[in-house]
Amino acid sequence: SCQDALMIEMSCCPTPIENPCSVCSDGIKVEEIFASMFNETELADMMTSCQSTAEFVEILESNSESCQNITFMYEASCCPTPGDNPCTMCVNAIVDADITIPNFGDCQGLIDTVASFPAESELCMNSGLAELFCCPVLATVPCSICPEGD
Repeated sequence: SCQDALMIEMSCCPTPIENPCSVCSDGIKVEEIFASMFNETELADMMTSCQSTAEFVEILESNSESCQNITFMYEASCCPTPGDNPCTMCVNAIVDADITIPNFGDCQGLIDTVASFPAESELCMNSGLAELFCCPVLATVPCSICPEGD
C-alpha cells in the first residue's frame, strides 16, 4: 500500500539534517578523563559506547527532543566539562595518594578525574564516598595520650 511505501521512504530517503545532533561538541574525552579509573578493556567499551552514540545521534536534529534526551544521558560520561564551577575533592585535606579504591583507581587519579566534572553534576556528588577514603578529615584538636610528650 502507499502508506507502507511512505514508511519505507522515511528510512531509505531521510530528509537531510540541517543541524545535526552532537553528544560531544568538543570531542569524546573518555580516555583522557577516565584513564586512571578503568582498565584498558573497560575504557575500550566506554569509547565504543560513546562513539556509537555519537554516530547515531548525527541523524537527529539538534533541537529535537530525542537529541536532548540522548545527549543528557551521555554527556557526563562521554565528554564531561567542568565549566565555571568544577568538582573538587579533598579540599584543604591531606590526600593519601597510595590508597587505591577498587573499580576507581588511585586517589590522586580520582581527584584529577572528578575535577573535569561540573560541581553540580551527579558524578561529582557521588564522589563524596571516595573522599572518605582518600582524604579523611583531620581532627582540629588531635587526640593525644601523652599531651606533654611524656
